[in-house]
Formats: sequence, structure tokens, C-alpha cells
Amino acid sequence: MDELTKKKISAKLKGRKKLATHKKKISQSLKGRKLTEEHKRKISESMKQKRQFPAYNN
Repeated sequence: MDELTKKKISAKLKGRKKLATHKKKISQSLKGRKLTEEHKRKISESMKQKRQFPAYNN
């Protein structure tokens, strides 16, 4: 698949809503997953930054 086709597909799918059933399946697949300490730290830092600027977190 060429790059132009990939970009067209990507643009078309952006902003698309996921169904509730799809969200539930994603949630179930991620439950019980083990995260490294580094990954936990990065998630924590990201969440702290998001709390600093609530107007940008729509």
C-alpha cells in the first residue's frame, strides 16, 4: 500500500466514534496487563500535565 493511500485511510478514520461493545472488548483485553515501573511513571507524568491545563483536555 502506498503512502498516499495510507494517509487517505488515516484521515477518513480520524475522529470516528467507537461502539460501546468495541470499547468493552478493548477494556477486557487490557485488564490484567502488567506495566513496567517506567511505563507507570510516564503515565503518571502525563496525567499530572493534563491536570495543569484543564481547558485543553476536551
